[in-house]
Amino acid sequence: MVYEHNGKTFIRTTFKDGESMDNEVEKVNSKNGIRYNYKEDASQGEYFVLNDDVLEFYNSENKMFTTGSKLQ
Repeated sequence: MVYEHNGKTFIRTTFKDGESMDNEVEKVNSKNGIRYNYKEDASQGEYFVLNDDVLEFYNSENKMFTTGSKLQ
């Protein structure tokens, strides 16, 4: 989930066991949609692109490795 709070943008990752973690991200417009880069260097080069209500996950080699759909 991508959300904004107090003027900052965050992405929440929820794991199968129900635990979650929030990371601050930087929002950047790109040709493929809105790109979200981690603010802290915990990502090892991974980033996200929001494209037509689909959140695409990319690795440090710019290869998409999974997607997430918008919750209804």
